[in-house]
Amino acid sequence: MTRVWVTVLALAVSAPAAQAQQPDSAGVEDPDVPALRQQIRQRWHEHVRQTLGLSDDQATKVQSTEDRFEQLRVLHRGQIRDINRQLNEELRGGNPNNGRVNQLIQQRQETRMMLEQLNRDEDKEMAGYLSPPQRVRYQQERVRLQERIAEFVRHRREQAVGGGRSGPSAPRRGAGGDQGRRPAGGPARKPRP
Repeated sequence: MTRVWVTVLALAVSAPAAQAQQPDSAGVEDPDVPALRQQIRQRWHEHVRQTLGLSDDQATKVQSTEDRFEQLRVLHRGQIRDINRQLNEELRGGNPNNGRVNQLIQQRQETRMMLEQLNRDEDKEMAGYLSPPQRVRYQQERVRLQERIAEFVRHRREQAVGGGRSGPSAPRRGAGGDQGRRPAGGPARKPRP
């Protein structure tokens, strides 16, 4: 199981726009993210099948349900990225339009609620072909994956801001994630005194 997580996380953090995995990310999604997302999804499907002990029929249904709902989630995440971009632009001006900011906050909250509803609808559909214990295990595994990706993304952001700190909070290298990824003009390592 650990090998599957390492592979999935390596794929998740190897994209220049790993923040695209997070629903509240700002900015435009890089062009290579859809292909990366597909690789992650495939590894995830394999992991779910093994972990939950799914039959061929169940595995096909889970993949179909997940893929359909994920397409909708991707659209909503894109809307949230766009809303966050607009909020950042509005706040950057120094004299934000409070009405516009309130409108964008409301749109973001509504979009997040739509994402939550998609999760509930997906679970309801899965209840038709997964046993209750399988559904619980599926939800647990999904939360674990989201937490691990979020943690890796946080570490990468901290490294970008902090200039590649090392220590207990830094992610481990060697999973294929950071090779040659230092941003152009990014901070270089400081020599030790």
